Amino acid sequence: MISYVSEDAEPSILDTPSTLHDPLWYLDTGASHHFTHDNSNFTTKALYTGFDMVKINNNSGLPIENISSVVYTTPHTNTKFSLNNLLHVHAISKYLLIVFKVCKR
Repeated sequence: MISYVSEDAEPSILDTPSTLHDPLWYLDTGASHHFTHDNSNFTTKALYTGFDMVKINNNSGLPIENISSVVYTTPHTNTKFSLNNLLHVHAISKYLLIVFKVCKR
């Protein structure tokens, strides 16, 4: 299994320097997993020991560092929202959510 980031995503989304990480979550119709660059608020975390990488638009691969679960509380409604199998990829600059998994809730 290789994880993909949407072909619609602009390369600059993933190639931004780490100091410019965006704190917002973005819906992605082409992503195969939820992605984050920040592992500071993981509920659970397991070191990723596989060989898969996240393929981006220029066909290069980014290493997956951890697989996790996380529980967020939405700011306006205080509703708890859990994400399972969230991939920690330090080299990306955006938080990405898979549209079909979020809409299935």
